[in-house]
Amino acid sequence: MELRTMSSNDPDPSVPSRPRTEKDSRDGRSSTYSTQSVERWLLIVAASHRSLSILLLILFGLLQHPFDASSCVPQSTLATLFTRWDTTHYLSLASPDRRGAEEHSLNGSIGGYWWEHGVAFQPALPWMLRLAGSLPLVIPGQTWSAEAAIAITSTLCALSSIACPLLLFRLGRKHTNDEIFSLTAAFLSILTPSPWAQITPTPEAPFACAFLSLCLLLSSSKAEDDGVEPRPSGTKETLEPSNRPVRPARLVLAAVLGAVCSALRANGVLTSGLLLWHILWDGAGGRRGWTLSMLRCLFLLPLVLVPVVPLILVQVWMQEHMCGPSRAQAHGGSLSEEARIPPYCSDGPYSFSAYSYVQKRYWNVGPFAYWTITQSPNLLSAAPILMPMLDCIWTYYFSDWKSVCRRTLQPWLKGAHVHHTPGVQSRLLTRHRPHSRGRILTMQSAPHMLVVVHHATLSALLLIVMAHTQISLRLAIALPVVWWGAADWVLQGEQGTVGSKRETPCDAKDQGEEKDDGKTSGSKNDSRSCATGAGGKAAVALTPRARYLVGFLVMWNILSLALYAGFYPPA
Repeated sequence: MELRTMSSNDPDPSVPSRPRTEKDSRDGRSSTYSTQSVERWLLIVAASHRSLSILLLILFGLLQHPFDASSCVPQSTLATLFTRWDTTHYLSLASPDRRGAEEHSLNGSIGGYWWEHGVAFQPALPWMLRLAGSLPLVIPGQTWSAEAAIAITSTLCALSSIACPLLLFRLGRKHTNDEIFSLTAAFLSILTPSPWAQITPTPEAPFACAFLSLCLLLSSSKAEDDGVEPRPSGTKETLEPSNRPVRPARLVLAAVLGAVCSALRANGVLTSGLLLWHILWDGAGGRRGWTLSMLRCLFLLPLVLVPVVPLILVQVWMQEHMCGPSRAQAHGGSLSEEARIPPYCSDGPYSFSAYSYVQKRYWNVGPFAYWTITQSPNLLSAAPILMPMLDCIWTYYFSDWKSVCRRTLQPWLKGAHVHHTPGVQSRLLTRHRPHSRGRILTMQSAPHMLVVVHHATLSALLLIVMAHTQISLRLAIALPVVWWGAADWVLQGEQGTVGSKRETPCDAKDQGEEKDDGKTSGSKNDSRSCATGAGGKAAVALTPRARYLVGFLVMWNILSLALYAGFYPPA
């Protein structure tokens, strides 16, 4: 692989200068701030946001009386302020006996998966709650403590959510090699629209941490493959495409993380698609062809099934405990004849009909089942998260739809290997083509991001068509494409002036054409004027949709905490 780097002192004739957030050193090095210091500040900001969210949640919980079923939950301890919505179900599943449930007024609930509707909640978080609540048992005379379960699990979830922006920053830098873009996306993700889900015993934060770690393991940075540091924004370099398969050890660890994801949330089974892609699409059909890579694929292909194992185990458990005569006996003979033998009892444990049956019957989950007039506020509340996600997907696919199709169909095409234009150079050029709308993420700029975009497409379809659409607010932290699209919106307006509309990006003709000797006909003042506003000061003017998005994130961070504390929707 060849690496060609242009010094920062030499202006790039095809790219307008971008307002830098870091001071450039005179000797042409990247910046005075190291990546470690950037990551450290990212963690500090994330930890501060989570701490402030905890304080606001406690404050809102003390200032209002909880609505609906949580009104009977005792408010004797601060830990009970974190018990709302799904947390009440998780706590009832974690409680080892009826006494533990009755103490928290979980009406009719008893420890474990006693009722069918509880199977909709994956077992990982109840297991964490039960284990955390069992820690006081080491003290003589103590029993299982729901307060300890809530406090310890909430702390673990908060720590997981603090790590998520850092993981997103590293993932974006691997795919785009652009630190400013990746850092913008990471900072925006701190303002995830469901801050309460990051500090309470809910599976979203650990799920996001496991999923982003899985994506990091499976992603291959072109720069890292050759021992080159990722470039800072504004430095021009050209990298030849590489198609190196992921190492087997990373695939094994990624499969384990996929199982963790599906044990936390059922949509974690989609990680099997990521594994399949990196085993079959990247592991086979490379420069060496199918002959030498077929054995490797066959050896690693069983890893695709690992993320599905938790859901299969849930199905097997339901077959054993929810079917047959023991079903009515366990419930005191209170079930009707139709309820004694549900339809999934005759389908087998590998059909996944039990889980879909529970979701449809008890939680109204199904194709367009949620699309009703009464649910329109919930659908609209998810729009600010779904819009940048869908916009990013659309832009990425149609930036080069032919390459997307060839890459997606690669294992079935003759010749197998699909060549791409050099990633970084293509990104810098396509930012100023009329049809690209100044977008950063395209098929040419980040070809290895295609599998993540495919995953985001499936997730978006499930959220819009099948699920309760407002849970997009909770899952946003685990959807990198949401924040990449949001960062794209923000950075589109970076060359405007304060108080004015965004200016048109400078073209190569405005700055001078590049000559054979590497010099430019444009002056430094022309290059600098593209990044400055009135009065010669660099300014960042957000586009209207970027302003609306950032305003919504800030507003909803506060409002959602107040709604959650009072047991009000959406949740």
